[in-house]
Amino acid sequence: MVGDHVSGERSLGVGGVPTHRKLKRGDTFILDLQVAHDNYWSDMCRTFVVGRKPSREQRSALAVVREAMEEAEKLLYPGTEGKEVYASVSRALADHGYSDLPHHAGHAIGLDDQERPWFIPAEERKLEEGSVCVVEPGIYRKDTGGIRIEDVFVVTAKGPRKLSHFPLKLG
Repeated sequence: MVGDHVSGERSLGVGGVPTHRKLKRGDTFILDLQVAHDNYWSDMCRTFVVGRKPSREQRSALAVVREAMEEAEKLLYPGTEGKEVYASVSRALADHGYSDLPHHAGHAIGLDDQERPWFIPAEERKLEEGSVCVVEPGIYRKDTGGIRIEDVFVVTAKGPRKLSHFPLKLG
């Protein structure tokens, strides 16, 4: 199992491995899990607020990353270029006053934990029917902490089929 496990001020740096840092009340905790089974990878991320209810700012940021996820989902069809998915996520964040996404907006997965197409500004490779991909919008600000979600989808001719079913809430 790999992934990001960061909390508090470390969550502003997008990701990293676990440390001995003690969780503090109000910290955001990004739990990004990538697990392989029979040589195939999965990837899912949720963010939690430790020891208290999420603040208004944190709830608002989660609503924005959820909207960015929904915008990306609309594009998960065969023939969509990776850069189009990135642009939709980045635009959804910017429309609410959040700066550009400091990392990719997702990627395909399969026999590796990150495969093309990547959802980055220059990716021209297209999604294919049957592709399995991850969309991962995030916001990283001092007033909210790092907040990222990731879901896995299968690309079909009729649109995306979501494989992730863990609730999208901070507390």
